[in-house]
Amino acid sequence: CRHARIADYFGEEGVARICSACDNCLHPAAVRTEVVDPIRVAEVLACVARFDGHLGAARIAAILHGSVDAWTSSKPWISELAFFGALRDWDQQNTRSLIDRLIELGWVTRGHGEKPTLRLTVDGRAILNAAAAPEVSVDLEMQSERPARRRSTKTNGSPTDALSVDAAARFDALRRWRLDVARREAVPPYVVFHDRTLVEIARVQVLSLSRLAAVPGVGPVKLQRYGESLLASLTPSASG
Repeated sequence: CRHARIADYFGEEGVARICSACDNCLHPAAVRTEVVDPIRVAEVLACVARFDGHLGAARIAAILHGSVDAWTSSKPWISELAFFGALRDWDQQNTRSLIDRLIELGWVTRGHGEKPTLRLTVDGRAILNAAAAPEVSVDLEMQSERPARRRSTKTNGSPTDALSVDAAARFDALRRWRLDVARREAVPPYVVFHDRTLVEIARVQVLSLSRLAAVPGVGPVKLQRYGESLLASLTPSASG
């Protein structure tokens, strides 16, 4: 409902979720209920926590989508954040729906005023700091076939389903390396690298820093911080 969305933006409470007047209510899009991967839930919470009351839902959704515009271009460090582009294969409207769902669950709170911003609640921080976030069910609009197909490979099967036997072995070695790094740095593994980044590294059989730098999700900061160690984890002596 557009009217409900506007009311949410300005922090109004108790507004009906269906107005029966706007185009979305008069011609509702087909929706499906999807159980969201806990890693994705954690990525949204991490993004909200990082900006802690400085950004609203639209900007948070754009960051999670990996949008490149004048604002992100003026702040190149944003593209280095672990969750930048984490929901790239989702429509931004569906990302907003997930954010709204986390608000409904009481994990995120929306401020009041002309430009309401998002913060984590106490429960939201507890979930973010837990070993794993719970699964969340959310209604998502079915806007095109392409996003649905891409999502199915992430939510209905293992990330290694499309990998060869050798590539799957490299992916397992990368996950073990990532877990070691995450434990040393006391951070969740996805903060080091997302699964999708490790899958791509394993798939293309990265053997050099220059090739690693070309993999989506590996920016200059992470290349410098983890590059040599990551490549070492793929050597026969490391995997054997």
